[in-house]
Amino acid sequence: NLYVVGGEFRTKDPALDVVEFYRKQLPSLMIVSESDRTTCLEYKEGGLKRIISINEKNGETRIGVASIGGRESN
Repeated sequence: NLYVVGGEFRTKDPALDVVEFYRKQLPSLMIVSESDRTTCLEYKEGGLKRIISINEKNGETRIGVASIGGRESN
């Protein structure tokens, strides 16, 4: 019994500002990987895992969010 919920958001804010926003909102958030234009973040609490991908390209920042958990994490 696993569930996955995801979404994509876009903003004109710089990727660095978006990363800082998420780090303030979720202090236990860990940076899993960084490349030239993409930062992947991960947050775990109980049976819930949240993955956030932040990518900046052509003056736009895309934020992909996925939440993964079992029925017990509801």
